[in-house]
Amino acid sequence: MFHCRRVPLILSRTSIALRNKSTHAINDASRTSVSLRSKSTHCVNDAPLFLFPTIEITENIVTKKDEEVGWRQTLAHRFQVTAEVIVSKIFPAGFAWQGASIIADNCGMAADSVSFALTTGIGDGLGVLTGHTVFMAVKKAVTGNDNIDLSVELQTGILLGSAAFCSGTMWQPIVNALSATGYGFNTAVTGTTLVCGLAFFGGLRLGRGVYPQLGMSGVEAASYSNLKTDAALSLAVGGATGAFVGTDIGFGAQNWLRPVVGIEESMGELAGMVTAGSSTALGFAAFQGVQNVSVPRGKNWVD
Repeated sequence: MFHCRRVPLILSRTSIALRNKSTHAINDASRTSVSLRSKSTHCVNDAPLFLFPTIEITENIVTKKDEEVGWRQTLAHRFQVTAEVIVSKIFPAGFAWQGASIIADNCGMAADSVSFALTTGIGDGLGVLTGHTVFMAVKKAVTGNDNIDLSVELQTGILLGSAAFCSGTMWQPIVNALSATGYGFNTAVTGTTLVCGLAFFGGLRLGRGVYPQLGMSGVEAASYSNLKTDAALSLAVGGATGAFVGTDIGFGAQNWLRPVVGIEESMGELAGMVTAGSSTALGFAAFQGVQNVSVPRGKNWVD
């Protein structure tokens, strides 16, 4: 009886011992597994890089491809905006300036008079204002883009047209002055690019200071951020005014742009206006094209 009663106790103790041994075995196995994993990790981490080159190379390839795709998209966007600006503002500016010069000439204004300079400047400004506003209206109608606010675009056109008035007014006087120095065509192109570019920049900054005060909320007030973008745009506009010098055949053989954009005496008035617009488009495309391919992403005024 006693033995019979003690058997369960012995069995119970034996079972407990077995369970304890099993638990210790499992814990030891777990520790061994952790130790092996730790050693494996250390082996991988301590292994020479040339044993695992594929991971790093693959990451570099993916990153490089992403950068190439992003840069191609940036270039496509930049040249699209450049083309739109040329069609809507730069070509109309040269076209209208030339048209205004024909009106001034028919009214008996001398090319070296203040009235001639102001008339052509007004023509330049109206060309930009009209071209921008009409282009944006057509773009909204064709694309159905509700984000295009025509009231805001009109104000933008006024700002850009005002700046174009400044550069357009300066164009003939500066060309006359540089021609009188006798330094030649290249000097005239360079000087006109600089002076008219600065005149356009000054017109933008003045407009940003005045128009918001007049309730034109569509015009961004002057800031350091748009100071940089205005300067970059003005440089490209300066290039347009410089190429416009090529329409003047008075420089003779020095004018290497004459075969492309020279306005000959035998040319009709409308053809002369188209040629003038083409010259400004050419100059703007050249200067802005350099910016498009050289300025980092997010730093160009067209981004």
